[in-house]
Amino acid sequence: ALKHMVTYGLEPLPDNVDEVLFADRDRPASASYRYIERGFYARQIEAFRTHIPSQRLLILVFEEDIVENPEQGLRRTCDFLGVNSNVPLDDSSRVNARRLSRLGIRVMRRFRRVPYARSVIWRLDVRVPLPRWQPTFSQETRSQLQKIYGPENEALYALLGRRIPAWAKE
Repeated sequence: ALKHMVTYGLEPLPDNVDEVLFADRDRPASASYRYIERGFYARQIEAFRTHIPSQRLLILVFEEDIVENPEQGLRRTCDFLGVNSNVPLDDSSRVNARRLSRLGIRVMRRFRRVPYARSVIWRLDVRVPLPRWQPTFSQETRSQLQKIYGPENEALYALLGRRIPAWAKE
C-alpha cells in the first residue's frame, strides 16, 4: 500500500519506510492511510459480507489472479459478472508494471492533481535511465509485520478456505 501511495504521488517519498508504517498506526484514521490496518483483509471482507451476500462477492488474490495468471483472473471475473470472457489480454495490460524513479515520484507528487499528469509522467520516467524506487524494510520491521499479520492472515485463509502460497515467499 505504501509503494502504491508513494508511486501515485499521494504520499511523500519517505526517508525511512519503516517509520512511516508504524508512525501511521499512531495517527487518527482521518489523518492517514493507516497502512497496516489496510492489510487486515479478513476484517474488510467480513464488513462487506454484513451488507452483501457472499455469493455476490468475488475475491481475487492479486499475486495469483492478476500477476501470475491474468488470463485466468480476467476469465473468472467475466464469468462471475456474466459477461463474455473471450476478451483478449495483451502484455501491455500488465498491472503494476510501471514503477517510478525517485525523480518521477517527486514530479508525480507535485503534479498529482493535474489531469492526465500521471500518464505523461509514467511515459517520461521509463525513458530516464534511473533506478526504480523500491521500498525496503528492515528485518526488524519484517518480523513485526509477520507477528501482526500472522493471525490476520490465518483468519483470511479460513475465510477463503485455502492458503495463499505467494505470501509465504515474502
